[in-house]
Amino acid sequence: MSNDTLPTADNLGILSGNRAISDFVGTTDPIDIFRFTLAENANVGFTLRGLSETIEVALVADRNSNGVIDNGEQLDRETAGSNGDSFSEALPAGTYFVVVDTFFNNRSTQYELNLNAVSRPGNVNPDPGNILRNALNLGAISTSGTRTLRDYVGVLDGSDIYRFTLTENSDVGFTLRGLSETIEVALVADQNNNGVIDRGETLESETAGASGGSFSEALPAGTYFVVVDTFFNNRSTLYELDLNAVVRPGNVDPDPGNILRNALNLGAISTSGTRTLRDYVGVLDSSDIYRFTLTEDSDVGFTLRGLSETISVSLVADQNNNGVIDRGETLESETAGASGDSFSEALSAGTYFVVVDTFFNNRSTQYELALSSTPNLDGDNVLRGTPGRDIIRGLGGNDVLFGLGGNDRLLGGDGNDRLVGGGGNDRLVGGTGFDTLLGGAGNDVMVGGNDNDRLLGAGGRDVLRGNQGNDILNAGGDNDRVFGGDGNDRLNGQAGNDNLRGGAGRDVLKGGPGNDTLNGGLGNDLLIAGPGADRIITILEARAFDRVRDFTPGQDKIVLGGGLSVNQIRVQRQGRNTRVLFGGETFLLLQGVNPGQLSASDFI
Repeated sequence: MSNDTLPTADNLGILSGNRAISDFVGTTDPIDIFRFTLAENANVGFTLRGLSETIEVALVADRNSNGVIDNGEQLDRETAGSNGDSFSEALPAGTYFVVVDTFFNNRSTQYELNLNAVSRPGNVNPDPGNILRNALNLGAISTSGTRTLRDYVGVLDGSDIYRFTLTENSDVGFTLRGLSETIEVALVADQNNNGVIDRGETLESETAGASGGSFSEALPAGTYFVVVDTFFNNRSTLYELDLNAVVRPGNVDPDPGNILRNALNLGAISTSGTRTLRDYVGVLDSSDIYRFTLTEDSDVGFTLRGLSETISVSLVADQNNNGVIDRGETLESETAGASGDSFSEALSAGTYFVVVDTFFNNRSTQYELALSSTPNLDGDNVLRGTPGRDIIRGLGGNDVLFGLGGNDRLLGGDGNDRLVGGGGNDRLVGGTGFDTLLGGAGNDVMVGGNDNDRLLGAGGRDVLRGNQGNDILNAGGDNDRVFGGDGNDRLNGQAGNDNLRGGAGRDVLKGGPGNDTLNGGLGNDLLIAGPGADRIITILEARAFDRVRDFTPGQDKIVLGGGLSVNQIRVQRQGRNTRVLFGGETFLLLQGVNPGQLSASDFI
């Protein structure tokens, strides 16, 4: 009974490997206490067997060395019966006690207690503090390798805080392993240097369990803290934390402002090469704004790469010089992710701004933004885009514009232009002059503009608008929408289920294969149904006289507009054709159709 207090505990010495104890507790000796020492951090297992009665086993750390088990000094407590039991505890180097106690005062039992220590040496000295001011300073994190920290957090030491410095912008990786319990790791920037983790200063917080975990964060040069915390207050674990920095040096100094008035002035963008900007946007600096000047009309290319998160890039012209991005002053806005992106813009001489923004408020990334410029002379130009999203302006002259890949905007401007969209969902606007627009693959929108234009949709579900002039519009394959606009236009639906509207003027609408809808609009038009179940739309208010060719009764339909019903019309033979009349006035002529072939079901 001499080992029933902490001062009189049986001293097992330094515990390394397995240690087996066989003894008795009961009515004559209710408590056995054993003392052991760990020279290094270790995971210690406790196994009980050989019991005939229930006992209790407690693991104790006499933290104040007063020889008494005070509140908070019992690290774990388990009961075990005839089936035995086992448990384990992660412990830092130090001295501990195992207390074996009877569960029922009037019961006795033999027992076998096996202690097994698996050493997990720490490499952190001195012990990291648990507030920012006492954090263990790791100094500058270099790119020469990985810094591995091994230590303990748990009941005896609730948190470890490390401080590190980055001399340059870097992508920093954090990897956790060797855990027996769940912990929480936070990345902190003490932005106001008050030694307290204030709201908004936790850049990232992750939990990791037995399977470990990893995360990375893009950071600008500066000082940061890593906080390793227990997730459950009564649990303990040893851990290994790897820190790895990949330097991504910035080349922007001073840091760009985040409003137009404080934008970093790049000066005049030269046409002799590419200007590459490398910097950071994220939780600590949500936007960078650059100002640049063009001394002549130019095509300016923007290329983004080196991203780990999605960002937004906007091109801005502060047209009223009020230092605020007003409605209509954003000329282009694009998003780019890990694969990067590129776009181009045809710009007049003047001053512009590039705004680099985080897309998600809680994400950060390094970035590279390359700006290139080529003169855009007001003449007969051949302008080619990139595989990305481009805006290309022909301005004056007879220009040829190629969008290539991406969702492009091609603006012909003045002159007789040729616009070729290429791949992607493009928007082509001819402008003034006799223009030719070819949409290419993708769902394109084509607008002829003024004068007599030719529009060809090719692949995709396209929208073709002739606008002014006598235009020729060929929809191409797929289901397209074609609008002639003013002038005497020719609309060809070609393949697919197309919707053709002639608009004003004497138009020719040809449906082609597919189930098409033909609406002549204003003027005396010729509508050619073609193969398929087509619909011919009539508009009495237009006071037009339309001719319909290739109409197949029983297959094609005539849609009566203006609230007109089939009971209000009549049909009359005219040679080999059929006139459709309302109130004695002919508004439709079906060529090659006998009135006897028609029925009420042909009109809807």
